[in-house]
Amino acid sequence: MTKQFLAILTTISFVLFSCGDDDGGSTTGGTFTFDGQTYTAVDGFIEDYGAVDPFEGGGTATHFNYVMGISDADFITITDDGDPYFGGSDGVSIVIYLNLYSDGVTSFQEGTFNFIDLDGASAGDISGESFFTRGELELDDDNLAPNGDLDGNEYEITGGTITVTGSETNYTIDFDLVITEWDTGTPVGNAVGSYSGEFQYQDNSGN
Repeated sequence: MTKQFLAILTTISFVLFSCGDDDGGSTTGGTFTFDGQTYTAVDGFIEDYGAVDPFEGGGTATHFNYVMGISDADFITITDDGDPYFGGSDGVSIVIYLNLYSDGVTSFQEGTFNFIDLDGASAGDISGESFFTRGELELDDDNLAPNGDLDGNEYEITGGTITVTGSETNYTIDFDLVITEWDTGTPVGNAVGSYSGEFQYQDNSGN
């Protein structure tokens, strides 16, 4: 009986561990901190703008542009004059918007993205570099988001480092972002954390 019992336990353990490994060890979600508060990262989105000239001057495309969003509530798709966009859903209290440029024009590539301010940059500054430029952090005061809009303070992202790993629409994104007052540029601290999971995706490359 002892040998039979051990055999049963071994079989059960194998099944349990096999089931646990089906997802390749991936996790969904994450946490991040800002201004002394800790938030649970629940959802993310990708707006894919394809191969672009980061200076938006109609020049030769040199980078692949993703706008990525992370929130503590699910994103919903909202249509305004026929144009869809991702907005916050009720329950939201914070959204981070990131504007990333991957070096090369074939596809978006994982890697480390350092901040570059395009307002003061030259073509040489971004050549061969994967980087991100100014983004936004928005807060909501009442956890309600009519038309996807948040009604709290808005801050600008003006520095830091982002690391993106993964492919297609499943990514892990780790970030340490410098946050400043929108109007004055006064530093208010850092937003630091990560999110892993399936990002909602929208192809904006034709826009």
